[in-house]
Amino acid sequence: MARAMLGQHESNLFKRRVMTTSKHCKKQGTFMLIKHTSRAILQDNDVTDYAIYQDRRRFLKTSLATGLLGTGLFSGQSQALSLPNGTGDEKKTPYEDITTYNNYYEFGTRKSDPAK
Repeated sequence: MARAMLGQHESNLFKRRVMTTSKHCKKQGTFMLIKHTSRAILQDNDVTDYAIYQDRRRFLKTSLATGLLGTGLFSGQSQALSLPNGTGDEKKTPYEDITTYNNYYEFGTRKSDPAK
C-alpha cells in the first residue's frame, strides 16, 4: 500500500524514503511524505578538480602577500603616525562647552540651548 502511495517512480536523488504520520494526518486519513537523504549526491572533489583547488589557494596566498607588501608592513621601517600639535589657527573649545553640550535632544539653534 505504501508503495502505491509513493508511486512507481523512484527518484535517484534520495537514497531512502520514510512515511510518517502525525496525529492530525491520522484524523484526516492522509499521509505525509518526508524525503531523507543519507548523504549528498556530489562530493566536494566531484565539483572542483584538486589541481584547480590548489591553484585557487596559491592565488589567495599570493594576493594576500601582495596586499601586505603594498601597506609597507614588511618594509622594515616603522612609520609612526604624527598627530597634530594644534599648530593651526583654530582656538580650543572652552571646557564649559565641551562638558555641557548634549547632542541627544538638541532642539535649539545654539549649542547652549540643550543645557538650559
